[in-house]
Amino acid sequence: MGCWSDDLPPELLSLISTLLTKNSDYILFRSVCVSWRRAAASQPRHLPLQPPLLIRFNTINSAYRGFYSISTNITHWIHLPETLHKRCCGSSHGWLAFVDRSLEVFLFNPLTRARIDLPAITTLDCVQDDYRASNRWNEYGVLRIGYKKFRSSIWTRDYCIEKIVLSSSPHAGVPWTAMALLGLTGDIMFWRPGDANWTVIVRRRRTLDIVCYNGLFYSIDNAGKLVAVDVDADPSADAKTTVVVHRSFDTLGDRKYLVESDGEILLAVRYVHAFYGLRHTHRTHSFDIYKLDLKGEPKCSMVKSLGGRALFLGTNHSFSFPSADFPGCRGNCIYFTDDLQGYVYRSFGGYGSGLFNIEEDSVQPFPCYHPIDSRFVWPLPVWITPNLC
Repeated sequence: MGCWSDDLPPELLSLISTLLTKNSDYILFRSVCVSWRRAAASQPRHLPLQPPLLIRFNTINSAYRGFYSISTNITHWIHLPETLHKRCCGSSHGWLAFVDRSLEVFLFNPLTRARIDLPAITTLDCVQDDYRASNRWNEYGVLRIGYKKFRSSIWTRDYCIEKIVLSSSPHAGVPWTAMALLGLTGDIMFWRPGDANWTVIVRRRRTLDIVCYNGLFYSIDNAGKLVAVDVDADPSADAKTTVVVHRSFDTLGDRKYLVESDGEILLAVRYVHAFYGLRHTHRTHSFDIYKLDLKGEPKCSMVKSLGGRALFLGTNHSFSFPSADFPGCRGNCIYFTDDLQGYVYRSFGGYGSGLFNIEEDSVQPFPCYHPIDSRFVWPLPVWITPNLC
């Protein structure tokens, strides 16, 4: 006699699966038996935005990745051998971006284990894979403003790409584009499915962040210059871009982030204190928030409160989340992670990770990190919004 679960009509099972709203419930539903698994779509597109998790990397030489939940204050360690010896250089729409020592770049969904390969960094003009001819094994020739310098494969892996942002999930059923910030030169480049190589579109700017908003990619550099780029996501179209806004927003600060929040685009400015003594250290102490009005003549105005929303900033695709939909999430706060790369980090530590309360103007460390440890964590943690498609 078969199990009662095998006798339910597939149409009923499929209908029930569409009523589930949590990734965990959907995964458990498909794990009941073969018939339930067949009835539920492998790439569900009805699930709403899921509460973000903080991915903790034990070491780059470990295949275990920790997924920390603010709601439960628990870290679940998952074995992901696909990420061993890889550096995470972005998180967008539930997909992580990685680069390895051979400078291969790929997207990886930690829930479905799906992988999408992107063009290698060695396809760019600024990186030359000529170490064999020069008898410099495991090194690359990196061109930086007119001169070439040999860098180790580990150095190039760690600093070649600062962040990769997607216009949408690759499995969402719509054309999508990957936009990358190149740490070696400060260039911005994009790739669409079907393209053979990356296309560089903005050169020689120290770009700090990029976000996809209303079908356009917006980037901001360290001088506060905002550039909006229209990239046709159709792979059959020519790889052309149109700059529609080029405006400088004069703001101070050490880091800048662009965030889409409740239909608006915000500029978050991060301030860091440097402490000099026996060991130089840095610490994030505050943020300023501005709302960008891009209608007509672009302008910005300071925002004193986020209301019931929270911002999540770092190496990830910066995003906002309604705190009412996320148990344990505090509204009018900024959840930030360390995203300082390079020599300064290795020598003096990073900017730290934690929670900034806008109303109280205070910073609190995450419970999963010691206050000092949060500034000396490598690889850097990153936020992810889990996605099954």
